[in-house]
Amino acid sequence: MSSQNETTQTSAALVSQRWFNWRSFLLGAVAMFTLVGVTAGVFANRMRNGHWIAKKIAKELDLSTDQKARLQIIWREAHADKTKHKAQVKQFRTKVKAILSQDSPSKAELDGIVSDIFDYAKRQTLSKTAYLLRAHDVLTPAQRQKIRNTLEKFRKKMEKRHERRLKKHGNVPPFLK
Repeated sequence: MSSQNETTQTSAALVSQRWFNWRSFLLGAVAMFTLVGVTAGVFANRMRNGHWIAKKIAKELDLSTDQKARLQIIWREAHADKTKHKAQVKQFRTKVKAILSQDSPSKAELDGIVSDIFDYAKRQTLSKTAYLLRAHDVLTPAQRQKIRNTLEKFRKKMEKRHERRLKKHGNVPPFLK
């Protein structure tokens, strides 16, 4: 009976020891996913920084209901184009990665892809002018002046930020130091 009792105690100790390790693993995983989620949220917010300037400008412009409706239509069309362009850029990246993952990548092949990328980027940028002109026509001259003033302040702020970073890190990215 005592050997059976010892076996039960030993197996109970192993189970509790395994459970402790499993619990630690779960706690670690939850902590890791929480950290990843918070970090991703912070970077996602940084990626959407362009939206805050648009919201600020829209608030300062005091747009009429008709102007808001017309600008929403323009924005939706531009956004659909942007989504289409992102898919094309993703295809270019896939091609570049495939070439660079080869043992001896061909410079001519890579130069051809890069040339295609620049041609596409030029076409993509020129396609935005139609949306910009349509939005320009919706706004009054006073609203356009407010946009110019706000964007000029924003540009100066970004230049100062860039100068501070350049002074702090130099021309070398911090991760290479």
